[in-house]
Amino acid sequence: MYKNNTTRYVDQHLLTAIPTFSPDARAREVVSHLTDKKHNFESITYIYILEAKKLVGVISVKEILRAHAETKLSELMTKKLVAVHPHATAERAAITAIQHGIKAVPVTDRQGNFLGIVGTDTILRTLHHEHVEDLLKIGGIQIVEQKHILEMLGDKVSHLLRIRTPWLILGLGGGFIATLVASFFEHAIAQEIALAFFIPVIVYMSDAVGTQTQTLFIRALAVRKISLPRYLLKELAVDIALGLLLGIIIAGFGFVWGKGGVTVAAIVGIAMAINVVIAGAVAILISWILYYYKRDPAVGAGPFATVVQDILSLIVYFSVASLLL
Repeated sequence: MYKNNTTRYVDQHLLTAIPTFSPDARAREVVSHLTDKKHNFESITYIYILEAKKLVGVISVKEILRAHAETKLSELMTKKLVAVHPHATAERAAITAIQHGIKAVPVTDRQGNFLGIVGTDTILRTLHHEHVEDLLKIGGIQIVEQKHILEMLGDKVSHLLRIRTPWLILGLGGGFIATLVASFFEHAIAQEIALAFFIPVIVYMSDAVGTQTQTLFIRALAVRKISLPRYLLKELAVDIALGLLLGIIIAGFGFVWGKGGVTVAAIVGIAMAINVVIAGAVAILISWILYYYKRDPAVGAGPFATVVQDILSLIVYFSVASLLL
């Protein structure tokens, strides 16, 4: 996700002044070493246990301070290790830290030799950067170069236009297509003008469900591996329930309002239910395709997904109307 960024990989963020000990060292030795002012450690959150330069265990400082002074580190250390390679991305290191609930991520080479760690500052900075970047992409802001958001707001008008215009042009093109779709069903609208009154809510609810689904799915992709069929089935169950609920509510509103009578109420209710189910499936598929081809799924959560959802929701809505009128 970091294009042309020299700090993309963890080897650019390595902290190497880290406390390391052998498995036979005792807790008192570690405490003495850590409190000795001549050592200028870059991080003391964890103690790393090495044998012939290979990482074999890790202990938190908290555990060291609680342990008996003569306890060997081999008795305290965690052997179930989590590490990344030096050419992993900083984002991968940050995600690893979240997945395993750790504050720093050790870095090892292919032979298991300890090289250093990715520290807490880098993890937090990377997570913040990714969060801002995803928000910009969801909003349809094309990221040309890596900048702090405040620097971006202070850019020239020409630059702001350059990063905002491409996706808006795509959205405008989608609007043209949606207009053509509506004109194709002109006969249905002419036959029952009340159908036009419900277009905004039909389109909006499809977008809203799609956005919710994509947000949850993208976050899930970021922190753990997902079985697409299983996730789709679960989302389908949720969307069917939502579709029925929202369809009943809007059909009830249409019936009470009285514009178009029972027929229009039925059309709106059925179309709403179908669109909610389709919106969830489309949202997941767009994100999954981008993820599969190693593109940022957040791109699909912006104007592109909105355009697709808008067009599909209108096609479904007017198709149901054509069948029932």
